[in-house]
Amino acid sequence: MIKVIEIEARNFLTFRELPPTKIDNLGLVFVRGKNLDDLNADSNDAGKTNLFNVISWVLYERLAKAGNRIVGDEVINSVAGEECWARARLEVDGAEYVISRFRGSRGQKNGAVISGALTAAGRRSATNEEIETILGMTYSMFLSSVFWAQGTATRRLTQLTDAEYKALFDELVGTEHFEAKRKKLARKIGEFDEMLQALEITIGRLNGGLAVAFEALENTKPKWPKLDLVFLKECATRLDELGLASSETLSALDTAKRSVSTIEADLVLKRSALDRLERSEKAAQVSVEKKICSLCRQVLESDQAATQLLQEVKRCRHEVANVISEMAVLAGNLAIAKNRRDKLEEKMAKVLIEHRKIKENADGRLPFELKHKYGLSTALALLEEDRKKEADAELTKKLNSLLLDRKRNEIKKTDVQALKSKYEILVRAYGPLGMKSMRLEELTPLLNSKAAEYSDRLSGGMLQVRFSTTTELKTGEVKEKYCVEVQKDAGVNFQLSGGGMTRKADLIAAFALDEVREAMTNKRMLVKVYDEATDGLDAAGEASVVDLLRSRMSGTAFFVSHKSLVGENMFDGIWEVARENNESRLCVVK
Repeated sequence: MIKVIEIEARNFLTFRELPPTKIDNLGLVFVRGKNLDDLNADSNDAGKTNLFNVISWVLYERLAKAGNRIVGDEVINSVAGEECWARARLEVDGAEYVISRFRGSRGQKNGAVISGALTAAGRRSATNEEIETILGMTYSMFLSSVFWAQGTATRRLTQLTDAEYKALFDELVGTEHFEAKRKKLARKIGEFDEMLQALEITIGRLNGGLAVAFEALENTKPKWPKLDLVFLKECATRLDELGLASSETLSALDTAKRSVSTIEADLVLKRSALDRLERSEKAAQVSVEKKICSLCRQVLESDQAATQLLQEVKRCRHEVANVISEMAVLAGNLAIAKNRRDKLEEKMAKVLIEHRKIKENADGRLPFELKHKYGLSTALALLEEDRKKEADAELTKKLNSLLLDRKRNEIKKTDVQALKSKYEILVRAYGPLGMKSMRLEELTPLLNSKAAEYSDRLSGGMLQVRFSTTTELKTGEVKEKYCVEVQKDAGVNFQLSGGGMTRKADLIAAFALDEVREAMTNKRMLVKVYDEATDGLDAAGEASVVDLLRSRMSGTAFFVSHKSLVGENMFDGIWEVARENNESRLCVVK
């Protein structure tokens, strides 16, 4: 909601001094004029329009008669020649603003002030944009629906060009806002593309670094799989022990075997000696027998040879007894030696069996290449050496850091791609075929509905005012074309109607546009100016317009005219602008 609460001016156009004048919530006010400098001019050039040009200039730096052109020093009062300023106090959606504009001012130069913040010369465009943002409407919309200005400098709604209609429709649907949003979103998509490109480069660089790190890590990793080196070492140790035991047992076995052989050889020698002794004994015995007396069976003592033979027999018998005794000892030793030999052979067999089993277990744990190319001890040595090739801690840390960075960048890339997709959808939504098209489809029927309502009230339905945003070509193609079509009665072209009907058609279009603008933008202007709005209408026509203004009014509506055909009693207030000695003054009559 927009309220213009108060205006004042100095050295502005024909006003040398316009004191602070309250214009808020005054109802329907009739504004008449009196030109005392030219009695033949009636109220023309009295300065009625200049009174409301204060609002137009303060808010938009434009004058109603000058159309859409920013004015310069022409606003300065011709008598004063300098120190021109005007001020308006507003309330917009509950927030109060004081906007002042200066021209030819020694102190403020050609600047503008919004609630006390001076905008210097050269920065007025920024100030004008800020004011336009505060009001929520452009000057074209202000002139078409809020300030009905007289004269030919501002064409009526039924006389605008396609481009001017398009500008009004674009403002109604918020095309400028949509386009600004679309461009902002498009710029954001461009930023996303740059981010994605940078992320691709970063990820590519990280992939290169990872390839180098993986290669370096591969060179420091053990070649062989992780084996149970403890088990293999135990196997090797046991095999070594078994090998030593085997050697010792084998040596002892050899000794035992040699001992058996020696004893057996001794026994053979002893048996030979025994046989020899037994033969000698027998021979000696035979000889003795020959010397023995047949009667007494005794050797004669006088026979010395026989005595010697007897002694030989005794000796042989003694030696035989000794040999037999020795052979008995050797036989015992031989039994012991054989028993030891048998035990050693049994132990040797057990060692060999255990050795084979352990060797098979160890071989089963070894890689194929090691098992078939090297022995267990050599394989263990190679495994030990290979196991020492553990990955470098710094290299592993760097690799993990690179992997983490790549993961983060890939997640960020995915997030950016998702955001980009959402923004692309929004860009299409804010484009011509998106919300603008949807709003136009909603807006056009609403405008035509309101135009039909106002046509019923102002022309009894004789005038058909229709807003259109498209046209169909001969090819069947639908093209954008913005216009206001007016027909009288059943198809009679509006151009054939008189001036009164033209004015009514303009009013119908302006009222419809103003009401829809307020609904679409939620910015209702509580001050309206209708300058010569009923020019060309008869008393009945003016009465219908005045009734319509009163029904639409909430705040203040200024009805500016040379005279009122319906009588001044129809109005809540009467203001008179009088010009004398080239200076306009405002007088509140009622």
